[in-house]
Amino acid sequence: MKKQVLLLSVCLVATSLVAQENAIPQRKSNKFESFLAKQNEKQGVEQKNVNRSPQVEYLPQFRENHYPDFNNNTVFNHSSTTNYTYNKDLNVTEELRISASTTTNESKIMYTYDSFGNEIERVTQYWNNNAWENSYKDSQSYNSQNERTQHVSYQWNNNTWEISWGYKDAVTYDGNNNPTKYESQEWVNHLKAFRNSYKTEITYTNNEPTEFKESKWDTTGNQWILSDKYTNLVWHNYSNFEIKNYTGQSYQNGTWVDEEKGSYVYNGSNYVATYEVMDNGSWALDNRETYTETDNFGSYTSLYENYVNGTWENSEKYSNTFDSHFNQTDNFNQEWISGVWQTTYQDNTVYTYDTNGNKLTETYKGWDSQNQTMKNYHKYVYGGYQVMVSVNDITNNTLQVNVFPNPASENITITTEVYPYALSIYNSVGQVVLSTTGVSKQELIDISSFETGVYFIKMDAKEMTQQASFIKK
Repeated sequence: MKKQVLLLSVCLVATSLVAQENAIPQRKSNKFESFLAKQNEKQGVEQKNVNRSPQVEYLPQFRENHYPDFNNNTVFNHSSTTNYTYNKDLNVTEELRISASTTTNESKIMYTYDSFGNEIERVTQYWNNNAWENSYKDSQSYNSQNERTQHVSYQWNNNTWEISWGYKDAVTYDGNNNPTKYESQEWVNHLKAFRNSYKTEITYTNNEPTEFKESKWDTTGNQWILSDKYTNLVWHNYSNFEIKNYTGQSYQNGTWVDEEKGSYVYNGSNYVATYEVMDNGSWALDNRETYTETDNFGSYTSLYENYVNGTWENSEKYSNTFDSHFNQTDNFNQEWISGVWQTTYQDNTVYTYDTNGNKLTETYKGWDSQNQTMKNYHKYVYGGYQVMVSVNDITNNTLQVNVFPNPASENITITTEVYPYALSIYNSVGQVVLSTTGVSKQELIDISSFETGVYFIKMDAKEMTQQASFIKK
């Protein structure tokens, strides 16, 4: 049982990435991050669906794709433009890429969503001989608990979709909707079929996990074989998915044998995780992680150290930086070699924004492993921003919001059943022209100074968002 190996590989969330020259190394994960990420993903979907209120968003209609010149990596050439299409929920349904030089089609990606806004299919096609040809497809399924239970990737071959990779999860829940068992299958190419892979069984006390037991599928005996167990779980704060202690065991000759244990000490959102291993019948210090958040936007540093001859020695360091818009700007990985930190991977993304916080450009530099340096990979330029309103924004009866008179020239009155609330009014280009808080059930708004045109109202109250619109004449 190795340190920092994910506890629940059955719960790994597979992510399709745009192909790049080098895979991006990630910070090491602690034992429970796979399960916790799965629960966090589920919780996020549930929160998203608590109130599927319509939205008002200022969205780009296109993106220019610029790539480095073959002979000069510092010079970008406009290669193509991607045009976006959105559905009534403001999810992207199509990305159409057109050549900048010939204005002909190059490729398109089409997205399909379920009624909760979860992406369930993504199809990539390329333009060839004046017709669209299938290339790749990504398919996902969710159960009644809004937990992703299937993720399958396909390639188009001989006029049919062939599975290239995939997994399926069968999830069992207790009466409190806690997942108690995951049985995972993975796609085996040479069998052209899904086959059992691993199983995780979870025990709860007071709705908090206290034990994880893992089994692997024995392909020879066609049966589940016990492999690992994480027990004696104590949570620092389960609602924040913060663990305090655990003991790791392996199943050997019909007996559970202690192998490792971990303890976490928290200081706010920062922590120090110390891991010990069983050595000749006694626990011995092995390694530790010091996780430190460096700002309020998600930036952090993880320092890994090994315990050698009674001293903690540096091993690896992972740093990620995010800007004030919560976009990742730097990913920096280092190893301690011969007494100095040496960079093993680095990437950097520089964003620019307009005065309203809309992303204008995105310039990405990645790691060139051959030359051990950074080089440019792409520059995206976003444009054509428009205020977009999901389909129900103007159906005030549905949202229990009334705006009158409408159209209006001097004043409007807003009434709603949910108050007090924060109110923002946007013009047709997404600029905030009025913002206030503590608004009452019936509010009179002076719009005499507004330019003529369509305006959008956004109201936030009690974890609910309501929208409406009006015309200034």
